[in-house]
Amino acid sequence: MALIDHLVASPCCNPELGLDDALAAYAKLGFKKFEVFDSWAGSAFDIDGDVEFYGDKLVEYGLIATSMHLPSIGEDLDISRAVRAAGFADALGCKTAFFKAEN
Repeated sequence: MALIDHLVASPCCNPELGLDDALAAYAKLGFKKFEVFDSWAGSAFDIDGDVEFYGDKLVEYGLIATSMHLPSIGEDLDISRAVRAAGFADALGCKTAFFKAEN
């Protein structure tokens, strides 16, 4: 197994890239795995959008989603969006979800 097969492409490296540009660039570099963000990066996935759309995009570029950064939990402790995002990540096939708290 090649070293690249163990590495995961992360949008935080090029947050200015939109979804298609990021997926194309990482695929061209040989990546097979992609880390999903729900916000701030230009390639962020919309957890309220169609999960099949994003799954198809990944397939189009020969990538799989391995992990997702869930929306941050704020001081109000409303975790509903993070829970929805976890379901979205699961539907994409992610095996890892990153939980974040604002404070």
